[in-house]
Amino acid sequence: MDRGERRGYIVLMIVGIDVGISTTKAAALQDRKPLGFCTVPAVAGDPLASAAGGLGRLLRDQERPLAAVRRLAVTGIGSVFLGEELLGLPCRRVSEFQATGRGGLLLSGLERAV
Repeated sequence: MDRGERRGYIVLMIVGIDVGISTTKAAALQDRKPLGFCTVPAVAGDPLASAAGGLGRLLRDQERPLAAVRRLAVTGIGSVFLGEELLGLPCRRVSEFQATGRGGLLLSGLERAV
């Protein structure tokens, strides 16, 4: 897949991070399609480090710069301890129910579900 970097621009993506007690999960979407996913162990007592680690791992795995993140959504028990930004990116808080429901709709290709 041509990510655009070779032509001098960066294709933007949306990243969601679930900051949990034992693991932090990060997923990326590009053009409403799943791009990548990773799971990293949570850093005990440091949700900020866990979230930054999950984001960093996802970006490294996808070979993308931080500037490629257009929007950052956070959820999970640890997200309540994050500030308004993560690595300079504004954090949009999303409930776990909303994140699970919207993610399921996207992956299933459905517009609505019960």
